[in-house]
Amino acid sequence: MSFLKDIPLGLQLYVIEDTVINGFGAWLAILLSIVITSFFIPNMLRKGTVDLLLVKPIRRSTLLVMKYWGGLVFIFLNTGFVVFGMWLAVGLRAGIWSTGLLLTGLVITFFFAILYAVSTLFAVLTRSTIVAILMTCFAWGFLFVMGFAYQLVDRDYQAKKTEYSARGDEYSENAFYKGVRAVHFVLPRTRDLDVLTSRLLIRDLLTANQIREQKLDPTPISWGESVTVSCVFIVVLLGLSCWWFASKDY
Repeated sequence: MSFLKDIPLGLQLYVIEDTVINGFGAWLAILLSIVITSFFIPNMLRKGTVDLLLVKPIRRSTLLVMKYWGGLVFIFLNTGFVVFGMWLAVGLRAGIWSTGLLLTGLVITFFFAILYAVSTLFAVLTRSTIVAILMTCFAWGFLFVMGFAYQLVDRDYQAKKTEYSARGDEYSENAFYKGVRAVHFVLPRTRDLDVLTSRLLIRDLLTANQIREQKLDPTPISWGESVTVSCVFIVVLLGLSCWWFASKDY
């Protein structure tokens, strides 16, 4: 592969790591995590198992939240092991020790925490592993589509706003843009987490000139708002799950 000699090492590593960590690898890891952890709560709620747990001096909500955190720790350890192995391999082979690559393990775990909150809710409601998997995958797809749609609509809005401003006119938001923005505002920002993963890799592997040449500089994101909305989403779904679990007669 002689053509790779003309490509800077940092750019080569960025493409490889972004494809593995932020692309196929992350999607595969999250899908496997959804399937594996979807058994945790339905198995806990099986007749006999739940009876044994409920006689213990512990609140039902605490029991469910501990089960949720146990799933996250399980996924974090597995993801961290893979990410650390890749970081070690790249460091030893290329001599580039990217701290951003290590931090991607935390971002992927937080991404999964959003989806696992959905899985927990439907697992408690239905006690069905299949339903939990299907609804979590549906939620994942819906969040992806909404994030992509908002990006396209907002890009079009900003372009038209700039065009109208250049002519001295004011461009007002249409009903469709307002609707998409409203839905996007209350949903967790999974697409923002994809951007964050890319930014962590860009920061360590590319120079400012390479970022401009490859047009890799992402659109500015309000991280405070993004993380807050995602955390509120998790808390709301876990709250509903705990309420249903506490009020259900087993």
